[in-house]
Amino acid sequence: MVDSEVVREAHPEAAALMAHELQGPVTVILGCVSMLREGGLPADAQETALKMIEGEARGMGTMVRNLLGAGGSGPEGRDRERFEADELVTQVIQRIRAQAELNGATVEPLCTGAPLPATVEAVPERVRCVLSGLIRNAIAYSLAPARVFVETRNVEAGDRVEIAVHDYGLGIAKADHERVFEPGVRLHESVPGTGMGLHLSRRLAENEGGSLRLEWSEPLQGSVFVLALPRAQQG
Repeated sequence: MVDSEVVREAHPEAAALMAHELQGPVTVILGCVSMLREGGLPADAQETALKMIEGEARGMGTMVRNLLGAGGSGPEGRDRERFEADELVTQVIQRIRAQAELNGATVEPLCTGAPLPATVEAVPERVRCVLSGLIRNAIAYSLAPARVFVETRNVEAGDRVEIAVHDYGLGIAKADHERVFEPGVRLHESVPGTGMGLHLSRRLAENEGGSLRLEWSEPLQGSVFVLALPRAQQG
């Protein structure tokens, strides 16, 4: 069993972000349990709810095991892996899609032509955690019906691979484009939250040798957040 104090000291950003991101799966599980208890759901809807509970529970278990596993990424990157960014994007979308559909939202990959190989080097579960948070934010801050698109960009002649999350939501005024990453900052009080998600996500992205930025946003038009990750070295 992992000692929580040791985990927090060794991986403070990862531990804080995991605690923040577990709120989403917990909400889904409790919502499904509530619907099942109320009864009246047709058999196929009951099966869907059970699959969602199972999927979110398994995802939480994986997050706890991998995100805070022994070793840490650290400067030496000793537990980082090589993986394809677009494959991870597909996995995250599949995991979130059922919850999104319950809220009348859609989450889809954005195809921009024939992609080049986009192999990155990072801790996969930490990247999933950051990306899941960006997508959940995009849904929460979207105008109904929410439409979210996730784009994998292979920056040619560069050392980064980018994952961009597009939404058509409440947007952010230009003066707040950097302020939104400060701890505790909440710009839309109508949406529940702690104001810590983006701050923690940026810190974790930087710990993985990457970055997180707000590329574009306009009030009532939407936003594009971009997670940049180190491209895996050849060989």
